[in-house]
Amino acid sequence: MKLNLTLGFAAPTLLVSAMALGNTSMGTLSAQSEGGARPTHQEAQAAEKQEVTGRIEAVDQDQSVVQVQGTSVPIVTTSSTRYSRGLSFKSLKPGMEVKIVAVLRSDGKLEALEVRSA
Repeated sequence: MKLNLTLGFAAPTLLVSAMALGNTSMGTLSAQSEGGARPTHQEAQAAEKQEVTGRIEAVDQDQSVVQVQGTSVPIVTTSSTRYSRGLSFKSLKPGMEVKIVAVLRSDGKLEALEVRSA
């Protein structure tokens, strides 16, 4: 029997594996901090995905952030962000049409999981 629980409270991400006494069943408990610890890419993928399609308004090379017209939320890229063939963060320019699959982070920004040409 596998037990997966996710609890939110102010503590760093915690992963606990325990064996039930007299039983070889394993259980997993994970807790994610709401106070600042960033979710892992896998945790982010498990969150509700959002699609943002539109023209890039601005690119901040220093912060790895893009702003898409019609959205008020900055979209952060990470080393885990996947790009379609021929694209990279450095190739993103204002005016380009893109489709971005992202998840909302606890800091209010979107984290890009995938970036494609629209």
